Amino acid sequence: MRISERTIFKEEQQFRENWLWAIILVAGASGIVGIFISGFSTKAFDEKNFIIVFVAVILLITILFYLFYSTKLETQVTEKAILYRWLPYMRNFKKIGKDEIEKTELKKAPSFERGFKTVSGYGQAHVVNAGKGIQLVLKSSKKIFVGTAEPYLFKKAMDNMMATEIKN
Repeated sequence: MRISERTIFKEEQQFRENWLWAIILVAGASGIVGIFISGFSTKAFDEKNFIIVFVAVILLITILFYLFYSTKLETQVTEKAILYRWLPYMRNFKKIGKDEIEKTELKKAPSFERGFKTVSGYGQAHVVNAGKGIQLVLKSSKKIFVGTAEPYLFKKAMDNMMATEIKN
């Protein structure tokens, strides 16, 4: 989707919290160690099958690490809409027109929630890091929460968008 309106706010966020990566690395290393222990101690695999399983697990863990590392939430506020997408999973932006929005509110992000999921009280939540974000309440009563690293700039952009008159 090509954005033709003037962009008021633009942000890209990625999962870069040290504690989160520590958990992911420990989980991956545990899987590899588990394969070694079960393969050698129980003789569950012959040598050829052990190598195949080991390489498959390493490949799978590497792909998962890469996908997690490359995942990012892109958010844009234009004069007419808010747009967001999760790369590399969503090719096109999801667009919410200002005429669909009932209200916006700066709000604390849901605790211990990351990624894209439905969260009670927040609706669809899009969160990369703990902190704050914008709670959108749509005229259809649907709720969407978009987390941000720049909460006050994001809120100011949303307020500017909502105050701008739509010119056709």
